[in-house]
Amino acid sequence: MKQRVVVTGLGVVTPLGNNVPTMWEALVAGRSGVGRITLFDPSDLEVQIAAQVKDFDPVALFGRRVARRNGRFTLFAMEAARQAIADADLAFDDELKQATGVLIGAAIGGVLDLLLESGKFSECPHLGVGNNKGARYGGS
Repeated sequence: MKQRVVVTGLGVVTPLGNNVPTMWEALVAGRSGVGRITLFDPSDLEVQIAAQVKDFDPVALFGRRVARRNGRFTLFAMEAARQAIADADLAFDDELKQATGVLIGAAIGGVLDLLLESGKFSECPHLGVGNNKGARYGGS
């Protein structure tokens, strides 16, 4: 049986903007999402720029409890999914809920959480900068 997929809603949390209209406007204008690292002090790093998500307040979006219990990357995904569901403007009955999925695309998200939970970040605080293959594949 051939199944069809229909994109009904979009949502994004990106270095170019935290919603589709803002991100699209920045993309069309050719703006860059890359800037000096502000999430931590990068002064001891050779590279001090990154494409970071800006102006993202998980407490305002989800409340203190949810924000505290989830990693930053997970919260990005939750917000993008919330936006996509709102953008779809569908009445979600039980049948539609069972037939609905959310596709999330990301690049190296969650690396900091992985390093912190594995204990490897304390051994080498710059392990995840530049290349995360060791962390992703369990290398040291």
